Amino acid sequence: MKKVIFACLFFLAGFSLFAQVIRNASIFVPPVTGVGRAEDNAFFYRHISSGVILFHYSLVRLPHICDFILKGTIVSINEDIESLIKGAPNLSLVERRGLRDYYSWSTNGTVIYGVTERYDPFAMPARPDILSVTSEYEYILILDLINNTTGDIRARQQLVYSVADDSIADLLSVMVFNMLAGIPDIEETHNWREKWLFAELSALWSPRIYFYQQQSINWLNFGLKTMLEYHFLNFLTFGTGLQFVQDWVQTSTGEYRDLILEIPFILKGVIKPAGQFLLEPYTGITINQSLLETTMPSRFSWIGGLQLCVKAGNGMITVDARFSRDLAKSVIPEREMYYDRNSIQIGIGYKYGFILKRNRRDY
Repeated sequence: MKKVIFACLFFLAGFSLFAQVIRNASIFVPPVTGVGRAEDNAFFYRHISSGVILFHYSLVRLPHICDFILKGTIVSINEDIESLIKGAPNLSLVERRGLRDYYSWSTNGTVIYGVTERYDPFAMPARPDILSVTSEYEYILILDLINNTTGDIRARQQLVYSVADDSIADLLSVMVFNMLAGIPDIEETHNWREKWLFAELSALWSPRIYFYQQQSINWLNFGLKTMLEYHFLNFLTFGTGLQFVQDWVQTSTGEYRDLILEIPFILKGVIKPAGQFLLEPYTGITINQSLLETTMPSRFSWIGGLQLCVKAGNGMITVDARFSRDLAKSVIPEREMYYDRNSIQIGIGYKYGFILKRNRRDY
């Protein structure tokens, strides 16, 4: 027996490890907005999107299916350039190309990029302070890397420019690389619980307790259950489905076997205590219908239970414990015998989720 239990645990652990898929983060790039010229917006959007692909991240077209959003906004410099570059405490020369010097510096934790012109090819590289006394620089591209789950800005960098042309495309590529380089690979460990729909198939053991003149218990009732659940809130789900269960009433005058179709309507709470488990306490009602017409079960029953879900593969193994009580008396038509019925149900099955949940945000 111990060997069997050990083998089962080893099997489940193997399922769990296999399901931990590592992938690159998915990035959504919305159209660049702001006060820039239309051709500037299109230029930056094209190069930001190309940079995401160049550095082997997944570029997605819809915001609600991404991990991060790389959002570009163009603002006017006006008088703000002096406060942005004053002192340039962490000045770094990125590249010197002809008469252009490509700089980056840090101000208040934000990395800023800029380009300066030198009129003397033999002069020392110009400091960004020169920008404060020139009028050719009109715009700043602000690039934000946003966590789509929390809405937090993970990184921000800025590019000071006058005309969006190929001379600053390489600098923009450096910005995109620096922002994406710090993103860790995504480990798919929690997505199995973050789905909108779940389908379940379970085998059932359902002992029945009958009350007619005296109490009797039948331990050999078995069945099959299929369920569909909709997780309309993070902590609540609604479920319904079909359940086929044996019914076996034993009396002093004979035995009456039946097959009952039960249609449950349940409301579940969703508790996520750890990365590999899911707890769902629930309550609801079932509609009962005899398929063999040997008995006439109570039309409605109240149910309450608890389902434990354990991660296995891309879905989960379920263990479901339930108690059910009829809301009216059941009848054996042949003898006009009325009786009350309670049941205990243990189900073991597999549940699989569809349609991954994402936090929807407007960017």
